Amino acid sequence: MVVENVLYVLKENAYIPMGTNIKNMGFFYKNSDDSMNIAVIVNNYGGVKFVGEQLKEIAFQVERKFLLQGKRYVNIQFILLSDDIDRDRMINQVEDVHFWLLDMSSNRLIVYENELKEFEDLRENLENQIENMEFPQKNKKYSLPYVNICIIMMNIIIFIILEVHGSTLDSEYMTKYGAANWQLIFEDGQYYRLFTSMFLHFGAAHLINNMFSLFIVGNQVEKIYGKVKYIIIYIISGLGAGLLSDLYYMKINQIVVSAGASGAIFGIIGAMMVGTYFYNRMEGRGIGSRFLLLLLMALYSGSANVDNMAHVGGFITGTVISSLILYRDFKLGKVACKR
Repeated sequence: MVVENVLYVLKENAYIPMGTNIKNMGFFYKNSDDSMNIAVIVNNYGGVKFVGEQLKEIAFQVERKFLLQGKRYVNIQFILLSDDIDRDRMINQVEDVHFWLLDMSSNRLIVYENELKEFEDLRENLENQIENMEFPQKNKKYSLPYVNICIIMMNIIIFIILEVHGSTLDSEYMTKYGAANWQLIFEDGQYYRLFTSMFLHFGAAHLINNMFSLFIVGNQVEKIYGKVKYIIIYIISGLGAGLLSDLYYMKINQIVVSAGASGAIFGIIGAMMVGTYFYNRMEGRGIGSRFLLLLLMALYSGSANVDNMAHVGGFITGTVISSLILYRDFKLGKVACKR
């Protein structure tokens, strides 16, 4: 994504993100004793279009804010992501607005004569990065979600093997082959059951429901986070789901045999929500309808299973782990999205 490549350059040049409530804009600063350089990413395509006078007013308000805080110099550079350079180049007629145009159709950075020398290094690095940028107009190579497909196939194969040799509806039989039970886990030290129970299912309906949900959400999450991070989120979410579930049943002293992938799936749903929110915010969009779809899917998944504590544990774990991953990637300037 274009925004992420620009963010990468900003982070490489030690620019720090600033909080803002202006949609379609992202503010980044580099601070010194008496001056502050501020780079502003402006999403000027596919939505609200900013004009020169608006940018001038924004620059004035930002400059005034930091001058009042004691800064002697405040330098502001706008970086416009544009799909219509004939329209956006008119901004150059407005005085005291310094901007570059990142042309989305020709993959080039347009710089004008009134360039601020404080941003020369940033411009050079951005120009070097442009060759590797992925622009919306380019056809992207589609990468199959191999990890998610392998997880689904593993669940199906394990189910078939167990069903051939017994009944997956028999809790005693399922316990023998790795289902979770808090007494066996915490009293007998069989902690491996927190992992093995993630790949067991009670009957075909249980399996089909979970694999359908995993296929719909997991494919998207793997594309967002990448294969390695996806498997990390999946496994840790499943472990967190099982742990909270078994601790809960131990607390109420109720013996329950539990199994299924739904805890990990709820973790993936949490990761999907975090990823959707993060990238929508970076591109100046609202949360959108995808959140509603995920919430409906969560409710549907919850109605098909009874271990709600596992669902809660998985969702919380997946949300926390994915948030930490995206925060780390953002701080390090890495491109987190693998769309």
